[in-house]
Amino acid sequence: VKCGLLLSITHVVIDYLKIFADKHLNNRGQKNALIYIADQVIHILTIIGAAILINMRGDIEGYAGWVCKLCSQLHISKAEMFAWIAALLLLITPCCITIRIVLEGYRGEDAREGVENAGALIGILERIIVLLLLSAGQYAAIGFILTAKSVARYNKISEDAKFAEYYLLGTLLSTVMV
Repeated sequence: VKCGLLLSITHVVIDYLKIFADKHLNNRGQKNALIYIADQVIHILTIIGAAILINMRGDIEGYAGWVCKLCSQLHISKAEMFAWIAALLLLITPCCITIRIVLEGYRGEDAREGVENAGALIGILERIIVLLLLSAGQYAAIGFILTAKSVARYNKISEDAKFAEYYLLGTLLSTVMV
């Protein structure tokens, strides 16, 4: 409970500092992406610190008993289960936000065409599928997924060089994040 409370307070302070930095540094021409990346790194470091404290106390079962039961049923280690949970959580919202912020300056007006937020959902599914294929050692299938994604946008890619570069940057960034 103490660790959770400390982690919550730390996150509120970090978020307040990010808002402060956004207001003051953006007025001086600093990049919003750098503030975001620094914010995320600090958040991740505090979570790692909390995990280390919990692990040092040896009371991991008290914090995540359901995970420990599931691990024993699936015959995998707690570390593997927590790694999968962390990977899946990071591949969803944090990756979407990071990609959107990094590619903000490259996005053209016509990149907004299509169903709203469909690109983000496609990216989430793409990252999860790539992670699963990587873990299964099916590297050739990853190429198939990326090819299928490109085939769906072939006309737009072949007709618009700016969109092709934006699309390629987004796909590569998404793949690297996995």
